[in-house]
Amino acid sequence: MPSQPPKPANLGLTAKRKVFVSSVPSNATASEIMAPFLFCGGIVNVDVHSHKNIAFVEFQNEQSVNTVLNAAKGGVKFTVKGQAVNVYKYTPNKTTTKPQHNKSSVV
Repeated sequence: MPSQPPKPANLGLTAKRKVFVSSVPSNATASEIMAPFLFCGGIVNVDVHSHKNIAFVEFQNEQSVNTVLNAAKGGVKFTVKGQAVNVYKYTPNKTTTKPQHNKSSVV
């Protein structure tokens, strides 16, 4: 039986467990992007868009997202391959499939 796409309610729950990462080096791997965030909690997935220098990190729970954002607000600098990256709360755009981010959470 073919798999069904996630229902919108599940998409909302998944979005609450993600952060948007910008300024990612174009040659960074998912493992390299994941590394600086491991102390914040279990990571389910890293979606890398190297041609746009961005990534989305999905955690096991919302608390991990809060840990990342609070760490960033508290001055923790996240780096990938020696390059500083910016971390934002992930907020999906309801009218398109393009992700949006909250700039007030900038590191």
